[in-house]
Order: sequence, then structure tokens, then C-alpha cells
Amino acid sequence: MKIRSGFVSNSSSSSFIISETDFDKIFCPECRKLLETLFDKGNARDFVDNYYDSVEEYIEDYEGSSYEPPLLKHVKNNDIIYFKQMEMDESDIVRTILKTLMVKYEYEEH
Repeated sequence: MKIRSGFVSNSSSSSFIISETDFDKIFCPECRKLLETLFDKGNARDFVDNYYDSVEEYIEDYEGSSYEPPLLKHVKNNDIIYFKQMEMDESDIVRTILKTLMVKYEYEEH
């Protein structure tokens, strides 16, 4: 039996992911500072490690399935990302901020 303490399948939470490459394209210093306060920066594998028993388990659960979450490719590539997980009903404000600042991001529901 697997027990999840984070990513759940009832779509009660959502995650926003900004790749380090896309974050580096933000030229407005105030915008960067705002996003740095909203998002956590780190290795994608570290974020997965907070919710799964192991990175390998996460990859095994999703690789080749009908749904591959955007985070999966960052985990496989061992990427540095900016990550924000929140309740679904709170995600509209982050989506609005990112769209207003014209920041490329990936989004997934859990």
C-alpha cells in the first residue's frame, strides 16, 4: 500500500512550475523579486522527494502512463525549477500574476 502525503488524485491542489531557463528570461527586477517570494527554487527531484518515498517511485508511477505530469520531465532531467503548490481554489491569483507578467509556466492538478 502506498501512502501519499502531498500529490493527491482528487484535484484538490495544483502546482505551478517555472523552469530556470524561463525564469532567467524575466528582465524586470521587481517581477523576479515578486516571483522569488511566491515560489520555492530547487531541484525538481527535491520537490518530489517531499511527497513520495523516492524519486524512482515517482518516475515509475507516471512514466509511460496516460498522464505524465509536467514535473516528470524536470525530474528526469534533474532540472532546477521554481515550484509552487497550493489549494485549487487559491491558484487563480498565481495564474493571473504569471499571465500578467507574461511568464511561461507549467501547471498540473493533483
